[in-house]
Amino acid sequence: MAETKRHIVRSSIIEETFQRLLREKRVIFITGPISLAVSSALTLMILASEFEKDKSKPVWVVISSNGGDLYSGLAVYDLLRSLVEKGVPVHTIGVGLVASIAVPIFQAGTRRSCFPNTHIVIHQASLHGLGGGEVNMLDDEIKNSLKLNSRVLDVICLRSGVARDQLIQDTRKTDLLLNAEEALRYGPHGLVDEIITTWPF
Repeated sequence: MAETKRHIVRSSIIEETFQRLLREKRVIFITGPISLAVSSALTLMILASEFEKDKSKPVWVVISSNGGDLYSGLAVYDLLRSLVEKGVPVHTIGVGLVASIAVPIFQAGTRRSCFPNTHIVIHQASLHGLGGGEVNMLDDEIKNSLKLNSRVLDVICLRSGVARDQLIQDTRKTDLLLNAEEALRYGPHGLVDEIITTWPF
């Protein structure tokens, strides 16, 4: 019982800290697996915060994620890009691991930073529908996955400037694992704009 109370208190303190950072410094955290629940919560958070009313201050998006659902991740990417389209600076900050669908989200920032020990992982989309469905259903799953995969690669190529064929080759049979320095140099524009050692907000 005492442990449960301590857990509730810790959770409350963490939530209060997140809310304070959002309110006072316009900081958003995207951590853990990307899901429909995450994208929905972020949408409500951003709409309620009305960041576009003050375009002089950047929105800071801290990302530490191993990826997740592609549809939800692309929704988050569109959400952040909608702020950019309204003239709001969006600065993404990679911490620890930025992998899979979290990479396009990271690329949505007008400025992309990461800490020295951050790693970025890019790979081809995975198939999830091979659990005994009919052949035509599996065929649809493959086609849909290829479309999603193509869109994710397009986002990464657009921002980094790396040739699409090169990115496909680099990720064809294995994960492309890049440390901060490698990410800085990957493609004409890099996957990262700068490596930081302190929080910029």
